[in-house]
Amino acid sequence: MSVEKLSPELVALLKPVSSSNIAAIGFDSVLDPATGELSGEDVTGRLYVQFKARRGDAAEGRPGEVYCYDNVPFSVFVELADAPSVGAAFEALIKGVFRCWKLVGEVVSS
Repeated sequence: MSVEKLSPELVALLKPVSSSNIAAIGFDSVLDPATGELSGEDVTGRLYVQFKARRGDAAEGRPGEVYCYDNVPFSVFVELADAPSVGAAFEALIKGVFRCWKLVGEVVSS
């Protein structure tokens, strides 16, 4: 798993969700390098997931960790965002399916 810095632009992509384990999710589509436009019928991109802070971290005011999941189809992001249980959908659709890495940096606590 590689590590990448968390930029203000990525933080802006994160939108709060109702979940006991996940604080926020966001999606950033990937442009076709040849055309500079969105490619394919089902656009893929990076899914960003901010987990809720662990008990000790939350008590100290630290937000949860953010992970990036690569090459996620937009339709999967929509299914995750619209799921009655975001946590269960994450387990079924994302975890262990897509390559991921942890982002490091400051996130405004939600």
